[in-house]
Amino acid sequence: MTAMRFFLCGWLVLVVSCAPQTDPARQMRPHVWVASEGLCEPETVIHDADTDRLIVSNICGFSKNAKGYLSVLDLDGTAQTLRWIEGLNAPAGLAIHGRTLYVADLDRVHLTDLNQGQVREVLGPFPDAKAFNDIAVDADGTVYVSDSARHQVIKIDKGVSTAFPNAEVRFTYANGLHIDGRDLYVGGEKLWVIDRPSGQVKEIAIDGLTDIDGIETDGRSGLTVSLVGGDVWHLPQNGPPTIWTAPGLSSTNHAYLPQSDLVLVPTGYNNTVIAFQAR
Repeated sequence: MTAMRFFLCGWLVLVVSCAPQTDPARQMRPHVWVASEGLCEPETVIHDADTDRLIVSNICGFSKNAKGYLSVLDLDGTAQTLRWIEGLNAPAGLAIHGRTLYVADLDRVHLTDLNQGQVREVLGPFPDAKAFNDIAVDADGTVYVSDSARHQVIKIDKGVSTAFPNAEVRFTYANGLHIDGRDLYVGGEKLWVIDRPSGQVKEIAIDGLTDIDGIETDGRSGLTVSLVGGDVWHLPQNGPPTIWTAPGLSSTNHAYLPQSDLVLVPTGYNNTVIAFQAR
């Protein structure tokens, strides 16, 4: 994907403003399905492309209570296994690298074998961690996790955690993460992009785009972005943004399947996952 930080006008603005922006088009989309059975504060849904199944993280109380778990759903929302991995604390962000599922869990990261359905390694707990949220893993297996309470992105390499790009940089309410080549997108109060080799941080300013939870590719060199308790925005490579919404939508960390244009949105305290067609 061409790095989006180079598109300076239109919908995407870096630090400075271009011409005044009009309100994005808002599209109400009907449900394809709604899953609710056995979910408890679902935070993230991710698509395991190799098995064509969905994995959902259930926080179930944001504390060290061992009540958190992962669920497995079919693409039609039917539950395969409601309590696939249990005994977690506050499982939030999910990322897949190879056949390993990385789970951000409050102050640690679980590495789960997707084929065996077992946790095979735990990174941490890290004593400075306060509230691990989303997670991203690069091609080399380096882990990046947002710590919302510390307003930082944490890099975990060979089991060692450091603030990224350094300890002085703050991302207010750091939340959603997405890696695209050398770029690491960070969502929180705003949307930022970090050039990972240099550590340079730039803000992407779009009117109305705030309180960002999930960041995913649209498969067409653009992004899809979910807002905390709100809608899902589509930021195409070229052209204005579009807002996708659906009845009862209260977004946390969504998934987007470009091949089918299916948007999958866990709704947190509403205890559902909502699926709708973007087009």
